[in-house]
Amino acid sequence: MAKTCIVHVGMHKTGTSSIQQTLFRNASLQGLHYVDLDTPNASYPMLLAFAERLEGLPYYGRLGTPLSELEVLRQRMRDTLVKELSKPFERFLISGEEISKMSETEVRAMADLLRSCVDEVRVVAYVRDVKGYMESALQQRLKGGSLDLGRRMRVLYPDYRDRFQKFETVFGPDRVSLWPFRPDAFPERCVVRDLAARLDFRLDLGTIVRSNESMSAEAAALLYLVRKWLPPLPKGQDSLAGERKLVRAISHLPGRKLRLAPQTVLETATPQADDLAWIAARVGQELLLPGVAGEGDLRDEEDLVALARSCVPWLAGQLGEPLATDMSVEDLAWCLARLRNLHCPQALTTRDALQAHLQQQELDRLQRRQARKARQAALQTPVRRGGRRKAVEAAGVPATPEPPAAPGERVSELLQQLRADFAKPPRTPAEERAARQAEREHKQALRAQREASRAGRQALRDVRKAERKAQRQTSPAGDDAGGA
Repeated sequence: MAKTCIVHVGMHKTGTSSIQQTLFRNASLQGLHYVDLDTPNASYPMLLAFAERLEGLPYYGRLGTPLSELEVLRQRMRDTLVKELSKPFERFLISGEEISKMSETEVRAMADLLRSCVDEVRVVAYVRDVKGYMESALQQRLKGGSLDLGRRMRVLYPDYRDRFQKFETVFGPDRVSLWPFRPDAFPERCVVRDLAARLDFRLDLGTIVRSNESMSAEAAALLYLVRKWLPPLPKGQDSLAGERKLVRAISHLPGRKLRLAPQTVLETATPQADDLAWIAARVGQELLLPGVAGEGDLRDEEDLVALARSCVPWLAGQLGEPLATDMSVEDLAWCLARLRNLHCPQALTTRDALQAHLQQQELDRLQRRQARKARQAALQTPVRRGGRRKAVEAAGVPATPEPPAAPGERVSELLQQLRADFAKPPRTPAEERAARQAEREHKQALRAQREASRAGRQALRDVRKAERKAQRQTSPAGDDAGGA
């Protein structure tokens, strides 16, 4: 009996929760066995089983799980996977959207284990368009961890090729199927039914789990400020549980649908033309669909902050006291800290601690910007042997970064100084692209200069080697004559 394992790798926000919960609980599944790794979503178990480095793994790192315990859990998870794939079924399905974030080395390790248990491995995924993915990724990252957009939405771009090409490399293009995520084309607009039709398995339609975890734009704005402004929670199960309570409470905040401005999507995606062409060739359609601009579209971080200010009445209701709608940024951050304290008693962020964290955060940001500006200036300096190090030192970039300053008066002085250094308005996107292009050209020129220098040194070594060889060939005769 030939066995096949199908690995469903997402993408995120393409009905994965509905697929996983339905198939995990569905006892009447026919034609396919859903692999049971003790959870409907196999993402974290699969990451644990095949991670190159166990330190800092998502979820487990936030729990503070010791490395020795992770090693035991890794082996246990691999044993469970082998046991599941040894069951008397012809086809198996593993589903986890985080699998798409594995490195190629990790995918190869996964492939080795799967191939030792089954005869064939296939990889499948639903692929979202750029705008839909960016909007969903913003919500997902706010729910799952920290996010600092600044003035850039680039961190939300899906990076299709980086996400999927490794599977083609390891398993072969004919073993990877990528389908456009188009609910309007699905049977009853249901992704579970569409997957069942594509993979040819049957299930009790009455057991399909509908999962809609979208949050309003207002909820996303408040949660963004929580992630950006508040100190991180201590590691541990209690902190993780309290954080989930906070996320659920904020997610229930009613409001308008979260929509990114089409111009923001275009500015983010246009530089990724090669990536977009790569994925379009695989799914058979263009995925850059920015849509039509509408009132309330979010353009950048400033829009999120402004929207969060409109939620002060809701915050007042949660805290049980009246709040001023025109409060300062620090006061708004303190209200959010108090809300988190209610749901996460183990955090107990004080106002002094919050103020120190905000000051240190701004100081770090300005120092990074100062260092980046200094490095860019250093790159414009002609480089000879050892010149890069001297140019960087002359530009004021220390060889070893100094530890961050302690909060207090010194921090305030540095903030004032750094703000004065960067009073100029930020560069436009066109200026940013031109600067990056100039930097790339400069680096290419430096590489060419170094290669020419190496070639010259090699030629000089060849000449000297030839001279020494000629001397060795003539020296014996001279020595004999002198001895006579």
